[in-house]
Amino acid sequence: MKNTEELAGWIEELTGRPSLSFDDSWKPTRQIRGCVVYDLAQLRALQKTLTTAKTTATSGVPKRLKDQISAPVFGFFSVQQTWATTERERYVLLPFHRDPLPLATNKFWKLTPNAGEVASALAADAARAHIRTLVFATTIPNASSIANRAAEALGPCSVDLNEAEQRLLDTIIDEVGHVRHLYLPLKDGKLIGRAACHHGQLLPEERQLVERLYRRNGAISVLAATSTLAQGMNLPAELVILSSDSEFQPDTGKQSILKAEDLLNAAGRAGRAGENATGMVLIIPSKVTGIDDQENLIGTQWRKLQEIFSQADQCLIIDDPLMAVMDRIHIETDAVSRAPNP
Repeated sequence: MKNTEELAGWIEELTGRPSLSFDDSWKPTRQIRGCVVYDLAQLRALQKTLTTAKTTATSGVPKRLKDQISAPVFGFFSVQQTWATTERERYVLLPFHRDPLPLATNKFWKLTPNAGEVASALAADAARAHIRTLVFATTIPNASSIANRAAEALGPCSVDLNEAEQRLLDTIIDEVGHVRHLYLPLKDGKLIGRAACHHGQLLPEERQLVERLYRRNGAISVLAATSTLAQGMNLPAELVILSSDSEFQPDTGKQSILKAEDLLNAAGRAGRAGENATGMVLIIPSKVTGIDDQENLIGTQWRKLQEIFSQADQCLIIDDPLMAVMDRIHIETDAVSRAPNP
């Protein structure tokens, strides 16, 4: 929480007893946080190719051209836990993945991040290096897609369920009828894939089984979860990948960047006290972000993220929920009173 002193004062006034606020940014684990970026010159070249092709196109971006849209991936990491500065010497640029990864395009012929494929490829790379990875996605279909792609990249496995896991599976099958209805890759009482997804619509027993297999060495290495489960999830992740920094807002019909507390809380899953001493966080921006070291340039989306990740984890302000409603009523009332009469 950010306003601990205010809350301590309120509790003291309410109870008549001394109340102390505790505000300490120290954490029992060490974390490094970074952002997926691309070479700016290469992005400009790809966008120029798209713009040129659009002048003679009669429909959307052809598949032949989509297959050519790829670029090497880099991680832009702060050497400090928070992105507290914009000084270049405080950041390190590291190449990721052995091959260029495909970007995507939208209906306006603009480059988009292709975050699901990028996240699954990076998660699979980490799993091959025996790094337990947690990927956050904004929707259940996205989480499921990331898990399926990562499982395909890692290849099949055959891991026997132990007695407790088999009991959970039997209970699940009694409920849903067949193992094919599960999100878990299981067959004949064995785990056959090293990636799975985790979300709020799983049966309690299926959620327990997923978590057991993720905690177990040699079983699930990549777990794709919806961002709502970032709240309170205590699973041992060495690497956390945020596959998007934004989510769709139905009321506006646009993407908007997630709240600071949501992003920082999800990032906080990397390296948990009692599980791992260190953790790494990697954010895939919702807009393709380029970097040019020679010109000292970086995409505007990184600047927006820097405003969030420059904060300490204590960023949540607890206040009266009625205050927001009352403020909105007053704002709308003022707007109506200032409007010209018809």
